[in-house]
Formats: sequence, C-alpha cells, structure tokens
Amino acid sequence: MTSYAHALGALRDPARPYLTQLDPNFRTELSVATFTNGVAKAANALESELDCGPGSRIGIALPWHWQRAVWCAAAWWVGACVYPDDPAVDLVITATTTPSPDAVVVSLHPLGLAEPVPDGCIDGTSLARMQPDIFLGDPSAADGPALSTRDGELDQAALIELIDGLPDTGARTTVGAGAGLLAWIAPVWLPVLRSTSVVMVSDGVTTAALADEAVTGSVDG
Repeated sequence: MTSYAHALGALRDPARPYLTQLDPNFRTELSVATFTNGVAKAANALESELDCGPGSRIGIALPWHWQRAVWCAAAWWVGACVYPDDPAVDLVITATTTPSPDAVVVSLHPLGLAEPVPDGCIDGTSLARMQPDIFLGDPSAADGPALSTRDGELDQAALIELIDGLPDTGARTTVGAGAGLLAWIAPVWLPVLRSTSVVMVSDGVTTAALADEAVTGSVDG
C-alpha cells in the first residue's frame, strides 16, 4: 500500500501531461513537474502556515477546476481528509466567487494568477506561491481518513481500490464534473496509478475541441 505522496514522488517523466483542463474559454495543461510543484507548494502552505496534517478535516468548496485537483492532492499529501460538502471542518478552501469568513480563497484564473480576495479571507494563491517547490514535511501515512462521502470516510487505500476497479482508459482519459465520487478522485489519482493523463472537461466544450485532445477513454460516475 502506498500513499499519494509516495506515488507522486515515484513518477519519473516530468514532461508528461498530468492534468489538462478543457474549458470553453481556456485550456490549461499541467505536466507532471508542474502539477507536482503546485501540490508541493499547496501542501507546504497547509502544513506550515495553516496547521494541517494527518487527521485534519479540509473542506474543498472549489468548482470544477484544476485548482480543485491541486488542493485535494495537497490535502492527501499531508494526510488530511477532504470534505466536499460537510461544513463542519477545520479549514475551508474556496474560490473568490463564493467566499466565506476565514476561508482560504484560491484564484480560478486559468494560469493560477493571484486575484483580490475578500476581507477576512486568506489569499491561498499567494500563500502557496511563497512556499518551497519541494514538500518539506514527511510523506503522509495512508491509513487515515482521506475523503468524506455520504456513506462514510474512505482512506487512501479505498481510493486506490476505486481506481484499480476502472477499465483501462488508455493514455488520455476524460473526466467530467458529473462523474460523481470519481470526479474528486480520478483527476488526482489516475495519472499516478496508471500511464495516463486526465482531461478535466468543463460543460460547454465543443466536440471539435474535445477531438483535438485525442482522448482514448473516459471515466463516468
């Protein structure tokens, strides 16, 4: 059994696409190196600046965006549990469009550029950008809660089992926001457990734009 931190650290092809967000208005592609860098910075921010670690409950209230995958991955890297819906958490990661008091606000700019945040909120984008490119904490254990669902909490081993149960989708896999529980798991875990990259497809993407991605399979809820 491996943790997400160990699985990500084991990837040896830094230029390979890890995650691509395909939106009607933009296309953002993150290589293995870029995604790892972003996750390390976010994980450092969670641990050193926001006092999160194994057992922490982190609410991820971000829309269908590559930043959601980055911050979920960072939470799993430090051994925290992601709560997609439950407000009874230790920390909330949200967007500038839907802020809440004391929340960590993350920019949804296609390139991750910082944006103004409401008063009383923490600028998560700038906080993460100031962190080292390499995670300075210990890789997390994988036996604690990782994702809260309507049926209870799943640990990282359970997330891996869900990915292992998926059919082979080839080298380029699409995932949509409507994939249910897998929409939270697949963009983060598929590229580290299989030789594939994930395309997060937003609503309104044209058939022609999707065809240009040369996808070989899809993940459905």
